Amino acid sequence: MLGTLDDLHPEYEVVHFNGKKYFMDVALVRPALLVDFEADGFSSHVTLMDRGKFCAEKRRDAQLQLAGWKIVRIAYDDIEDQPLQWQQAVKGLLSLWTGEVREAGHFSIQEREVVRLARKKDVISVDDVCDLLGVGDRMARNHLKSLQRKKVLIPAVSGKQRVHYYKLSPYQRAL
Repeated sequence: MLGTLDDLHPEYEVVHFNGKKYFMDVALVRPALLVDFEADGFSSHVTLMDRGKFCAEKRRDAQLQLAGWKIVRIAYDDIEDQPLQWQQAVKGLLSLWTGEVREAGHFSIQEREVVRLARKKDVISVDDVCDLLGVGDRMARNHLKSLQRKKVLIPAVSGKQRVHYYKLSPYQRAL
């Protein structure tokens, strides 16, 4: 469905701003899309769940959503019993969130590295991208403009004719 497994990460750890760690069953981490896939077993999410655990799970989901994550909860029994139905559902969700199910090549390796750098720093410059990728000014600007067209990056400073600094768009800010 995605063309590659490179963007899927099992047992993905995120740290909330308050220091609380959350683990996702499987995370889809792409420059323009963050999805937490949770496979919920009946016993751990129903029979063994008390009110405190129930509330903690809802707080966790809300914190992740506020940080830009989309959450898909799937009953573990359905994964075993209805895998094709869930495959279609996930494909539909990805289509809804991205406008289409994108092939693996939608973001180049260089663009992925630029996004990774932008996630580490508040603001990145053309020079940062030149150093990161070992390319010239023109190629660095091409990558940055491509990511801006894809609504992953936005100019960090407004009002200038030529943009020198970029940051993640508000929708790309993650935990």
